Amino acid sequence: MQQIFFFDNELEYISEGAFLGLPSLQELALYGGRLTTIPPNTFATLGNLRFFDASANQLEVIDSRWFVNNTSVFQLNFNRNLIHSIHTSLVDMPMLTNLQLLQNICIDAVFLINDQTREQVRTELRPCLDNYPSRITRFIMELEGDLSLFDGNGT
Repeated sequence: MQQIFFFDNELEYISEGAFLGLPSLQELALYGGRLTTIPPNTFATLGNLRFFDASANQLEVIDSRWFVNNTSVFQLNFNRNLIHSIHTSLVDMPMLTNLQLLQNICIDAVFLINDQTREQVRTELRPCLDNYPSRITRFIMELEGDLSLFDGNGT
């Protein structure tokens, strides 16, 4: 199987192992669903994936781990989502030449990517790249004096 298209599908969730056993899949469209998140390694086994479309969903973050093993991807479509953050590694995908991000929170553009435009694309995506959630959170506090801690219930 080389193509799977889910158009206007009301899809709300995809399990991380949903595409196991489909190494020859080249085109995947999850267009027009109600996806809010996609688990990190969902597409890791799709080494031949060339085209991915998750437009018209409710995605907020493009995770760096979605396409970590997908060195053949040349087009990604995330139009009409709620994207507010993107991991910087997306711009560095070796074969990616077309990135569509129309009508999103942090960006409304289509990018043609090559060696000459990669830095310009990164600059234009800066509002999205700067919002990417850190996976490690550090909290350091220095306090002097008495301290009282309360939980969300005020106790």
